[in-house]
Amino acid sequence: MKSAAMETNRTSQAGHEVVSIINMPKDLLIILSSFILLLVNQQIRAGGFVGWVVLDTFLFSIIPILIALLLKIRFDEIGLSPENWEKFLPMSLIILSLSMPLVIYASMREDFRSYYPIWNPGLPHLSFLVLEGVVLLLMFNTEFFFRGYLLFSLEARSGNMAILIQSIPYTLLHIGKPPLEVPFSFLAGLVFGYLALKYRSIFPGLLVHWGGSAFLDSLIISTSNIK
Repeated sequence: MKSAAMETNRTSQAGHEVVSIINMPKDLLIILSSFILLLVNQQIRAGGFVGWVVLDTFLFSIIPILIALLLKIRFDEIGLSPENWEKFLPMSLIILSLSMPLVIYASMREDFRSYYPIWNPGLPHLSFLVLEGVVLLLMFNTEFFFRGYLLFSLEARSGNMAILIQSIPYTLLHIGKPPLEVPFSFLAGLVFGYLALKYRSIFPGLLVHWGGSAFLDSLIISTSNIK
């Protein structure tokens, strides 16, 4: 009888813990789920470029969107608003233009040239535009997760400090890439975070992020022997 009572008590406690989690504020639930997804991402290693794209999309876009739907959070509350494009487009183009010297410098460094493009350039059956379209999906995953799903939830708790906070895990994900990219990603995370909060959208940062990446890939390919 005592054992049964203890089991009943443990079950009751577990039930209370589940209820407590469910009753957490939405922003805290999103912040908690974000760091869980980041930990899962660090533990799973997908094989090849295609596996990486599938895993990245699942962890950083599909699951967060499903959670947002479950919590009845509107898409515009997590940065998925294409509105105000006429306002953010000039700013995005200016920032992209200012980043060009650094992109050109990176394209001449051997560590960048050996790492990029991230897709296998020996895929003759796929065009550059198709492959860069896949890179755009990867960039969307990143911008939505850090500058949408996580950033706007952090903003509710810490205001503009959210820009700094989200940039830290974003930077850590770049460890293992060319060394110069690590500090640059921190600065880029701050800029993209600022743009997201200013225009209430992930798309200004996505435009700069993908534009710079596509330009880097095109420079490296055009100045190498890749066929």
